[in-house]
Amino acid sequence: MNIIQRVRDLCAANVHLTLDRLEDPEAMLGQAIREMEAELADALQAAASLIALEKLTARRVAEQQSGALAWERKARHELAAGHDGKARRALQRKLECNRALPGLREQLSLIEENRLALRRQIATMSEKLAEARRMRSALAARQFAASVRENSRSLRTGVGFARFEQIRDRVEHAEAVADAWLTLDDPRDGERTVGDELSPEEVDEQLDAELECLRQAVEPRAAESSPAS
Repeated sequence: MNIIQRVRDLCAANVHLTLDRLEDPEAMLGQAIREMEAELADALQAAASLIALEKLTARRVAEQQSGALAWERKARHELAAGHDGKARRALQRKLECNRALPGLREQLSLIEENRLALRRQIATMSEKLAEARRMRSALAARQFAASVRENSRSLRTGVGFARFEQIRDRVEHAEAVADAWLTLDDPRDGERTVGDELSPEEVDEQLDAELECLRQAVEPRAAESSPAS
């Protein structure tokens, strides 16, 4: 029985020794730095995509705004010419442009908010990566010094004390490696809400109201210009 127990202890000791050699803090930190560099590259790519989407959305907002103004000018022109049907169709197009604006503006606001949050995350990631790179250069010396201290203590104390000191050093190294990892917050999920669509009766009422406003604005001008002609 004593032989079996000694064989088990020997196998366990060999396994722990192999794990200690594999768990090299310097190598683990190097792997962490490579993963951080890859995550930073992905974040920069995502930021570039958000910037492009923000520009496109802002352009669509500007197009809808200019389109609404253009269709209103068209309606005024047609109404002055006595073409009520064409004026009504122009106002219909203006209404479509105005109805598209709230959703586009809300989308633009969400994109800008996400872009600013991602920009802050990228700044934090860059700082952590620089810190990890500085740590890697100093970690080898600290690891060597820890090994020297461990060997010195093992000469002065028994196996139990040496094992305790070894565990404490491994915990300290694990804490140093953990500080190099970056925890990214999940991007905030949001749901965009858009107002209810107008009913056909409400659309007709709105068109009639705008048509009457244009008629009141255009007819006095026509009356003033008729004697001169």
